Amino acid sequence: MFSKPLILALLFSISLSGLFGYASYHFYAEKQLVEERLDVSEANAKLLSSSLLKAEKAHKIADTITSEYAFDSKDIIASKEDVLNKIDELAVVVEAVKQDAFTKEEKNEIKYVPLDGSLPINLRRLLTEACLHAKGNACDNTE
Repeated sequence: MFSKPLILALLFSISLSGLFGYASYHFYAEKQLVEERLDVSEANAKLLSSSLLKAEKAHKIADTITSEYAFDSKDIIASKEDVLNKIDELAVVVEAVKQDAFTKEEKNEIKYVPLDGSLPINLRRLLTEACLHAKGNACDNTE
């Protein structure tokens, strides 16, 4: 009925069609996996781009806050310098007034205190004022 070459040709064509069928099935499965990975990668890319935009906005806000802080700190430093200069000027005026207030007797007083003697009046007054300033009414006011 069928000759041997015809049977071989038929078997060859069946094996080729089986081979092509398996290959197409295999490559179709790989194509599906690649498409799925591509979809996941696109979703991740969108998430990354949105997070990058958020990070850029946060960076701009942080830069704005930092620059405002720098300007505010410069103003504070400038006002602090002005206040310190005014205090220095007041200290010079106060020292000049105190020096003018000394009498000739106070200028002629001894500039050292003997160990066994009592303290000069000016030094006792200064110590009393410092104690009152530091502790309040807890200091002894006797001179």
